[in-house]
Amino acid sequence: MIAKTLKSLFLGVAMMVGGNAHAGEGNLNGRSLADGQVISLCGSNNRFLSSENGTRTMRCNRVSIGAWERFTVEMVSTNPERFFLKASNGRYIRIQTNSRMRASATSTADAALFTDDDNTNSAGQHSFDVRGTFLSSENGTQAVRVNRRSVGAWERWDVSGR
Repeated sequence: MIAKTLKSLFLGVAMMVGGNAHAGEGNLNGRSLADGQVISLCGSNNRFLSSENGTRTMRCNRVSIGAWERFTVEMVSTNPERFFLKASNGRYIRIQTNSRMRASATSTADAALFTDDDNTNSAGQHSFDVRGTFLSSENGTQAVRVNRRSVGAWERWDVSGR
């Protein structure tokens, strides 16, 4: 018990000073997302989702959390189960016509509207649905896509706080 408490304390301090937290460590799994919360998403490949600062399509290939791997949750006031994600460049995440994501929308009118489906039956991990399709890490080998009709390993995400 003491070791687990110390590990949680260490991870919390590491996150506050800009350190790294890997999947399953100091995460927010099993908890609902909150408006204004800053999160990072870690895929099944133990890499973090990066906005690429909006300069190209997003990828799940970062080994640590920097500014480009942090996203602010903006809940929809009329439906608190749905939300937008805003990248560190001040732009919202949008889905391009090829199902790839990019941090380039200037308003929520053009942004992807996510639903957190935390019922993936895998240790409290989350899956993110956009109009009936799920966000896939593509195991970090190519650009992240929102094109899966069901949830497999690549569609499960650990959510960690800032």
